[in-house]
Amino acid sequence: MLYNGTMISLENQEQITRELAMGHQARSMGLEARARVCARRAVGIALRAYFAPRSDSASLSVVDLIQTYQEQPELSPELRTICAHLLTRVNPDYQLPIPVDLLAEAKILIDSILENNKPS
Repeated sequence: MLYNGTMISLENQEQITRELAMGHQARSMGLEARARVCARRAVGIALRAYFAPRSDSASLSVVDLIQTYQEQPELSPELRTICAHLLTRVNPDYQLPIPVDLLAEAKILIDSILENNKPS
């Protein structure tokens, strides 16, 4: 199945779409913390698909996957910043200390990850 021009299983495509939709639903209910979790999970699904042919990513956490992806030398500054935002810890009030839309940024990152995962 194609997602943004990239081969990805139908199950993974549905999981990404579902996570982003749940994130938007959570946000509409005022549950921004839950929206952030959904954004990270959606990115994690895309990163597992990206890293699957390259390594054993099944045992890595979403945080480990994002950190590994962020360290790639060819990654653009914009995508490094998005990774950093996804890795930012919340404050004691469970709020991000920076004003970002992680759902929107997750979509940008997912599209880029899957674009770079195109079969040759």
